Amino acid sequence: MILITLISDLMGYLIYYSIQLITEKVDFNVTILPDKNNLNSLPWCFFDKNAKTEKFDLAFRDCGEAYYELGKYDSAIDDFTQSIELSPISWNPIFNRGLAYFDTEDYESAIDDLSEAMRIDWDNKEAHLYRGLAYYETEDYEEAIDDLTEALEFETSARVYTYRGLSYFEEDNNRSAIDDFTEAIELETMLEKSPIVAPDLIKIHSALLASLHMELPDDNKSEPLV
Repeated sequence: MILITLISDLMGYLIYYSIQLITEKVDFNVTILPDKNNLNSLPWCFFDKNAKTEKFDLAFRDCGEAYYELGKYDSAIDDFTQSIELSPISWNPIFNRGLAYFDTEDYESAIDDLSEAMRIDWDNKEAHLYRGLAYYETEDYEEAIDDLTEALEFETSARVYTYRGLSYFEEDNNRSAIDDFTEAIELETMLEKSPIVAPDLIKIHSALLASLHMELPDDNKSEPLV
């Protein structure tokens, strides 16, 4: 009985929505071209963007995501902004615009959008991740540490440990920096690659270990630190 009711409600919604599209002469279609490496390829978004109605927010969002995938960040930001204006309580286009701002190195705007996305959905750990990275780039290391710690629930990776370690390092918390760098190096070693754990980081890690070793009492110097 419940299933029949649900199907009936769904059919009613589809019929209503179809009538609305026909009577309002709304026609939109979003096509994402498959060749994302071809910078001349653009998503084709065929709908009247001046006829703004609430049902267009998803169309603008989808176009924004297509532009983002193609690396057309300015166009993505424009469409995400249109989507946000139509549906300001939806966290998704706000979050996506924050990512686009991050990729254009507009870190302050990224922080604003990611903060708003988290105000709507605090459990968005990916937003914590990118806001933490943005805070690091703006040299707000305490905030970066807090967000990257939250982000570890979403992504346990060398990237998170590396940037949290760098934030600890900038805050002169060398012991915590060593711990995070050690985690990052071990994770990358397990994956047999090191795109983030670069030689410079390994040098910092080694220097911190040497510095800490010199500060330890003689009784502890023979103990391994990692």
